[in-house]
Amino acid sequence: MKYLILCFGWLILAHPALAQQRGQSLPSSTAPQFQQAYPILPLPFNPERLTGISRAQVQAWQASYADTVRFLNGQERARKALVADTPVARRRQVEQEWLAAYNKRLLHEVAFSHLGGDGLPRGTIELMLLARFGGLANWQARWKELATTLNSGTGWVVMEYNLFTRQLELVALPGSSAATVGGIPLLAMDMHAYAYDRDFGVDRAIYVDTWLNNLDWEAVNRRLTGLGVRP
Repeated sequence: MKYLILCFGWLILAHPALAQQRGQSLPSSTAPQFQQAYPILPLPFNPERLTGISRAQVQAWQASYADTVRFLNGQERARKALVADTPVARRRQVEQEWLAAYNKRLLHEVAFSHLGGDGLPRGTIELMLLARFGGLANWQARWKELATTLNSGTGWVVMEYNLFTRQLELVALPGSSAATVGGIPLLAMDMHAYAYDRDFGVDRAIYVDTWLNNLDWEAVNRRLTGLGVRP
């Protein structure tokens, strides 16, 4: 039960507008009773504060996120339309596509939540990086290694706090698959081509360095505090 409570608390921390912003109804000709379950949230950071990342690149992030949320709402409608005699293949397709879109939406929102900083960890997260990885430099080296494992630049690199092990974990997620069991995302870096090609072309290494330099680690500290984590 305590893990469920912690997970629910993380969702509130990660999405403070969820209690207030519930989206708009679909046109009455389509499904008058359906309300958008998942809203498209505004950016929580000022794009002008990013160093080395253009407005055009940020707009590409936003476009992907908005498309994901719209698709997710479509899959939510499809789930509600499933009936007892819906073919198993169709049911499986809907559920799998819903899950992939749900994860991708959350990963986008986590990624947006910790941008706009100077890239330097302080406080709780600094101590945790030291204890788990031996410091920021070692953590960054491991992060970059994981980024290179994603074929053709597809997927996400994620740092989690695992509720079972009580440790930080770094994982590379192909596509938008789920992370480890019990893992609460603290950082998420998008490695799909749209996330970097406008500013960096095919040079993913420079993109990763630039992204690291724009991290707001204090946002991670706030999430850890919400989870009741202490170094």
